[in-house]
Amino acid sequence: MQCEEGEWKYAVYGYDTNNIGDDIQSVASMRFLPKVDFVIDREKIHRFQGPRSKAILNAFYIDSAKHFPPSGQIDPLLTSIHVTPSRRDAFLKTSKDYLVEHGPVGCRDLTTLEWLEDNGVPAYFSGCLTLTLQPNPGIKRKNHVLAVDVDEKTVEALRKNTDAPIYTLSHFLDGPFRRRYGMRDRLRFAKILLSMYNSAKCVISRRLHVAYPSLAMGTPTLLLDADTETYPGRFDGMLDFVNHMSSEELLAGAYDLDSPPGNPTRHLRYREELVKTCSGFTGYDSPVSPVPVSHLHDLIPMVTGDTADTREIYISEMIKRAVGKVVDRFVLGKREPDYE
Repeated sequence: MQCEEGEWKYAVYGYDTNNIGDDIQSVASMRFLPKVDFVIDREKIHRFQGPRSKAILNAFYIDSAKHFPPSGQIDPLLTSIHVTPSRRDAFLKTSKDYLVEHGPVGCRDLTTLEWLEDNGVPAYFSGCLTLTLQPNPGIKRKNHVLAVDVDEKTVEALRKNTDAPIYTLSHFLDGPFRRRYGMRDRLRFAKILLSMYNSAKCVISRRLHVAYPSLAMGTPTLLLDADTETYPGRFDGMLDFVNHMSSEELLAGAYDLDSPPGNPTRHLRYREELVKTCSGFTGYDSPVSPVPVSHLHDLIPMVTGDTADTREIYISEMIKRAVGKVVDRFVLGKREPDYE
């Protein structure tokens, strides 16, 4: 797609999911955008009718294959993508020609790479775009440990083995939060979470988009239980980028919370390639970190309680939202906005 200089608009993905990690991927892409004109719902990218816009389409794909490929108004960079195995056949059926046309496709993991190559789509291993996140030099390193979506039993056991405070956070967003905050709000909250990871003594998590952003910002990081991952293959190719072990190994003392080891550096060459690819696509690379200097109280709206309780709330709210959407769409003739 051709566009005269000065006419381009720029877009990022927005989300209405129960995982703020999705939004952290979009924050990473913002490093390479001179501005953000549109935040487009990932599940409505096919309906975008705004001005011609460049977008880095790094994401976990996708709730429904019928929502991809994007509209012709999007000029895409396809990098750092993962397609969940249960959606791959349908995704390829609707999108193979698009992937070939706009390839080669940067794959976040080796399972996605192998699948695309086996199906005749030019592709390469890129790693995750969150590896390009920059630390904020204005954020001072604190003495606390952050445990993000780590089970309570493990956290309580760890507290007995260290003098450092251990604070718990979750990437899970319940129904009331998702109703109250829009896509741009979520990006702001994602940046605040990143500031917490930037300031921690170390970060422990099972979450991909906790571990790799923390690694990128230079925070000592431990990834837990990748072998029991819900979506198999998401870590393939990136697992050795970060220190990792099982919860049992952690509790047996295999990781020193009082003097956490430094991070591996295997990711750095992929980080450099991602920076080169993305900045070459947009012609821009921000020298300023997107991570704000923030305070713990800013995170209060983000913190959830027991995951079982919040999941029950989420399921209840999800049903209410589904019913509401049916009424709005087919009774009242309304439709949610595709972008902000």
